[in-house]
Formats: sequence, structure tokens, C-alpha cells
Amino acid sequence: MRMPWGLSVKHVYLAFFSLISIALCAFSLIIYSQYKISQNLNAYTRYQYENIRLSKIILMDVVNMETGARGYILSGDKTYLAPYEQAADRLQNEVLSLRNATYYEDNSFAETNAWLDRIDTIQTLLQNQIAYARSHGLGKLDIADMGREKTAMNALREVVDGSIQKRLDELKLRIDLVNKQKNNLIWALVIGTAAGIAIFLAGTVM
Repeated sequence: MRMPWGLSVKHVYLAFFSLISIALCAFSLIIYSQYKISQNLNAYTRYQYENIRLSKIILMDVVNMETGARGYILSGDKTYLAPYEQAADRLQNEVLSLRNATYYEDNSFAETNAWLDRIDTIQTLLQNQIAYARSHGLGKLDIADMGREKTAMNALREVVDGSIQKRLDELKLRIDLVNKQKNNLIWALVIGTAAGIAIFLAGTVM
């Protein structure tokens, strides 16, 4: 077959080979890029769920501290003070661990500081209630302190739940974005494969 513009069959095959090679390189880069995106998503998912786990542990320890203090005040059984004291000992380190894990996030330092302040307030109010019960008789509650402690507990639960929900929302947005990129990758592979086959067939015909 006579080639236009004085081209030889060898030149045409070389051109088709070059096109196929470029296409394969492009596909390899796309697949590698998608692999890195998936790896980053996996790391981001682990990061968010670990921070959610730490947040839940913090809230649970505050609840345990509150439950232990209540149990002791109402019953006089000192065994109730064990979970109270254990949770109180752990809480600061748990909040600091969360702070260190989220160090590079905007407002993380201020957020964990606010949590520490709220936890300190709750702990002080619980200590006051324990002292009141010891001085006025077990089963006796300082209604004002109990109301303030309940308000502080509800506020802490609200900010922790809000932080957890924010992380879940951010994770969902990231997953949706990656899924969209996966769909784009599938279409790119379909179109690229079709184009590669077309180039190959055209080369065999010529």
C-alpha cells in the first residue's frame, strides 16, 4: 500500500507504536494516581476513626466519673469511688493524646483546651458534691452544684458529639470525592481501551 506524504510502512508502524506506548504510560499514571488516592483515603479513614474513638473514650470516662461520684454520694459505698478516681486520672492524658493526634488541624489546640476546661469544671463540681455529702450526710446533694454539673455535662456531651459528627461529615465528603474520581477513572479506562484497540486495528489494516 502506498503511503501519503512519502511515508513508509515502517514509519506508520512506528507512529502507532508510539501512540500505544504513550497511551499505556498515561493509563499507568492514572492507575497509580488512583492507587495513591485510595491509600490516602485509607489513612485518612483510620485517622478520623481513631480520633472519634479517643473522643468517645473521653466522654465515657467523664460519664464513669459522674456515675462513680453519684453512686458513692447515694450509697456511701467507697467502691464507687474507684471508677471515679480511675477516670479522673486518665482524662487529662486522653485529652492530650487527642490534641497530639490532631495537632495539625485548625483550631484543634483551642478545642481540646476547651474540653479540658469543661472536664475540670465537672470534676470540681463532683468533688464539691462528694465533700458536701461527707459533711452533711451521705445521700445529701447540693442541688445548686448538681444543677451546674448537669449543665456542664450536657455542654461537654454536646461539643464532643458535635466534634464526632464533624469528623464523620468530613470523612463522608472525602469518600464521596474518591468515589467520583473512581467513576471518572472507569470511563477514562473504557475510552482509552477503545482508542487503543482502534489504533491497533488501524495499524494492522495499514
